[in-house]
Amino acid sequence: MPIKNLCVIIRHPAYGREDAYAAIRMASVGNMYGLPSDLILCEDGVWNAVKDQWSETIEMPSNEETFIHAVESGAKVYVDAEALEERGLTLDDLVEGIEVMPCERIAEFILEHDAVLPLCGGF
Repeated sequence: MPIKNLCVIIRHPAYGREDAYAAIRMASVGNMYGLPSDLILCEDGVWNAVKDQWSETIEMPSNEETFIHAVESGAKVYVDAEALEERGLTLDDLVEGIEVMPCERIAEFILEHDAVLPLCGGF
Protein backbone atom coordinates (compact mmCIF):
# COMPACT_ATOMS: atom_id res chain seq x y z
CA MET A 1 0.00 0.00 0.00
CA PRO A 2 1.55 3.32 -1.02
CA ILE A 3 2.08 6.04 1.55
CA LYS A 4 -0.36 8.89 0.97
CA ASN A 5 1.04 11.35 3.51
CA LEU A 6 3.79 11.74 6.12
CA CYS A 7 3.98 13.33 9.55
CA VAL A 8 7.42 14.12 10.97
CA ILE A 9 7.71 14.74 14.72
CA ILE A 10 10.61 16.78 16.09
CA ARG A 11 11.20 16.81 19.87
CA HIS A 12 14.76 18.09 20.25
CA PRO A 13 16.28 21.56 19.85
CA ALA A 14 17.53 23.13 16.67
CA TYR A 15 21.28 22.78 16.90
CA GLY A 16 23.76 20.23 18.19
CA ARG A 17 22.27 17.42 16.10
CA GLU A 18 21.38 17.20 12.44
CA ASP A 19 18.06 15.41 12.96
CA ALA A 20 15.86 18.51 13.03
CA TYR A 21 17.43 20.08 9.95
CA ALA A 22 17.18 16.79 8.05
CA ALA A 23 13.56 16.29 9.14
CA ILE A 24 12.51 19.74 7.95
CA ARG A 25 14.26 19.16 4.61
CA MET A 26 12.58 15.75 4.32
CA ALA A 27 9.15 17.37 4.61
CA SER A 28 10.08 19.95 1.95
CA VAL A 29 11.38 17.32 -0.46
CA GLY A 30 8.38 15.08 0.17
CA ASN A 31 6.04 17.90 -0.77
CA MET A 32 8.08 18.83 -3.84
CA TYR A 33 7.83 15.24 -5.09
CA GLY A 34 4.14 14.74 -4.38
CA LEU A 35 4.16 13.20 -0.89
CA PRO A 36 2.18 15.55 1.38
CA SER A 37 4.40 15.94 4.45
CA ASP A 38 3.68 17.81 7.67
CA LEU A 39 5.74 18.63 10.76
CA ILE A 40 4.88 18.60 14.46
CA LEU A 41 7.22 20.36 16.90
CA CYS A 42 6.86 19.41 20.54
CA GLU A 43 8.94 19.61 23.72
CA ASP A 44 12.29 21.30 22.90
CA GLY A 45 11.53 20.88 19.20
CA VAL A 46 9.61 24.16 19.35
CA TRP A 47 12.96 26.00 19.47
CA ASN A 48 13.49 25.00 15.84
CA ALA A 49 10.77 27.41 14.70
CA VAL A 50 12.05 30.55 16.44
CA LYS A 51 12.70 33.36 13.96
CA ASP A 52 15.85 35.47 13.72
CA GLN A 53 18.23 32.58 14.44
CA TRP A 54 21.94 33.35 14.07
CA SER A 55 23.07 29.90 12.98
CA GLU A 56 26.03 31.29 11.04
CA THR A 57 27.75 32.09 14.35
CA ILE A 58 28.00 28.34 15.01
CA GLU A 59 28.57 27.53 11.34
CA MET A 60 25.34 25.56 10.96
CA PRO A 61 22.64 25.77 8.28
CA SER A 62 19.65 27.87 9.31
CA ASN A 63 16.59 25.97 10.47
CA GLU A 64 14.66 29.22 10.06
CA GLU A 65 15.29 29.31 6.31
CA THR A 66 14.56 25.60 6.09
CA PHE A 67 11.15 26.12 7.75
CA ILE A 68 10.34 28.90 5.32
CA HIS A 69 11.07 26.51 2.43
CA ALA A 70 9.01 23.76 4.08
CA VAL A 71 5.99 26.05 4.41
CA GLU A 72 6.46 27.28 0.83
CA SER A 73 6.56 23.65 -0.36
CA GLY A 74 3.15 23.03 1.20
CA ALA A 75 4.11 21.50 4.54
CA LYS A 76 1.83 22.25 7.44
CA VAL A 77 4.00 23.01 10.46
CA TYR A 78 2.48 22.90 13.93
CA VAL A 79 3.93 23.56 17.36
CA ASP A 80 2.54 22.12 20.57
CA ALA A 81 0.79 24.97 22.42
CA GLU A 82 1.76 23.61 25.84
CA ALA A 83 5.45 23.24 24.93
CA LEU A 84 5.46 26.77 23.52
CA GLU A 85 3.98 28.21 26.70
CA GLU A 86 6.33 26.20 28.96
CA ARG A 87 9.29 27.78 27.17
CA GLY A 88 7.94 31.33 27.37
CA LEU A 89 7.43 31.57 23.60
CA THR A 90 4.47 32.90 21.63
CA LEU A 91 3.36 32.67 18.02
CA ASP A 92 5.03 36.07 17.44
CA ASP A 93 8.41 34.46 18.20
CA LEU A 94 8.02 31.91 15.40
CA VAL A 95 8.71 31.83 11.68
CA GLU A 96 5.72 32.99 9.64
CA GLY A 97 3.42 30.22 8.43
CA ILE A 98 3.74 28.04 11.52
CA GLU A 99 0.61 27.33 13.51
CA VAL A 100 -0.03 26.46 17.15
CA MET A 101 -1.93 23.25 17.89
CA PRO A 102 -3.46 22.29 21.25
CA CYS A 103 -1.79 19.27 22.82
CA GLU A 104 -5.03 17.27 22.85
CA ARG A 105 -5.32 17.61 19.04
CA ILE A 106 -1.78 16.43 18.22
CA ALA A 107 -2.42 12.68 18.62
CA GLU A 108 -5.49 12.91 16.38
CA PHE A 109 -3.51 14.87 13.77
CA ILE A 110 -0.72 12.29 13.77
CA LEU A 111 -3.23 9.47 13.26
CA GLU A 112 -4.53 11.22 10.13
CA HIS A 113 -1.22 10.34 8.43
CA ASP A 114 -0.27 7.05 6.76
CA ALA A 115 3.35 7.23 7.91
CA VAL A 116 4.93 8.84 10.96
CA LEU A 117 8.62 9.57 11.41
CA PRO A 118 9.36 10.40 15.05
CA LEU A 119 12.74 12.15 15.29
CA CYS A 120 12.84 12.16 19.03
CA GLY A 121 16.52 12.06 19.90
CA GLY A 122 17.42 10.20 23.07
CA PHE A 123 14.76 9.44 25.63
